[in-house]
Amino acid sequence: MKKLLGIVVLGLLCCSVGLTNDKKIKFKLDVSSSVGQKHIWIFYTDNTCGEEGAYAESCTWVEDGNKVIWNVNRGHYIVNANISFLGNVKGTWKSVSKNHPKGTIWGKKID
Repeated sequence: MKKLLGIVVLGLLCCSVGLTNDKKIKFKLDVSSSVGQKHIWIFYTDNTCGEEGAYAESCTWVEDGNKVIWNVNRGHYIVNANISFLGNVKGTWKSVSKNHPKGTIWGKKID
């Protein structure tokens, strides 16, 4: 019985290891916005991204020459930013908010 239990536990451990969604991080950005907010964004090797400690509904990025084009759409705002070869970030964002309908972001690559 103990042997069978051990086999079942090992099988469950192997299954859970295979089901984990460990994405590999390519780099991180530390950015600030024109409304005084600061964020850390994580960019994964599968061309998805997300804000550290938050859920991004739709976040993708692509490399274009020596720049990276970054698009975020959570239904509340859309960010379009370029990341230079040296790691400097510049971009704009649009929001459905009437208080802050648009702005800019800037920052640097930290990883």
